Amino acid sequence: MNTVIIPARGGSKGIPRKNLKEVDGLPLVIRAALLVKEARNVDEVFVSTEDSEIKEVCYDYGVEVIDRPQGLSEDETSTDAVIEHTLTKVCCDVLGLVQCTAPLLNTCDVERVIKAVEDGADSAIAASKFHGFLWTLDGEGINHDGFNRARRQDMEPQYLEAGSVYAINPKMFEISKTRFCGWTEIVEVEPGIEIDEPADLELARLIMGG
Repeated sequence: MNTVIIPARGGSKGIPRKNLKEVDGLPLVIRAALLVKEARNVDEVFVSTEDSEIKEVCYDYGVEVIDRPQGLSEDETSTDAVIEHTLTKVCCDVLGLVQCTAPLLNTCDVERVIKAVEDGADSAIAASKFHGFLWTLDGEGINHDGFNRARRQDMEPQYLEAGSVYAINPKMFEISKTRFCGWTEIVEVEPGIEIDEPADLELARLIMGG
């Protein structure tokens, strides 16, 4: 049994009611849920929320909900805490987590991340190849030596977490209490967008046509 949870609390600082904002004609939370439902290796999908309006919208689209306590819906609440709560409500072999604020997500990416754990990884994340040079504000190179710097094409590949899809073996999570548990497999995906600010939302709408 493979389960996917979509965290969608009601509050958001950068964009009020962010998870209900529409992109391509659908609320973000619903768009994510419908994409996940199409995954061939996902058996059930739940939205984890404390918010009554999000619950109502989910029910309108036939999406199941896990009631999340208000105490797990604050700005400081970690994703791992939401996973831990979810595992008190469901029993599964693989638990996936999809962030609805990554609207360029596609069903194939969900399937591939879930399959990585099915095939033996303890955890898996979607990430895109990254070739940039990182600096601290103090002018120190983070992933390079400013005095002897390799060409981008010669650098060892690095991967930037996409913030879209994660998967875990629940047994390993119970031991470590983190979604980056045991052997974490990187599943390469195309670069996407994470919606944190109004400009991100407008860019997503521009790319996706609405």
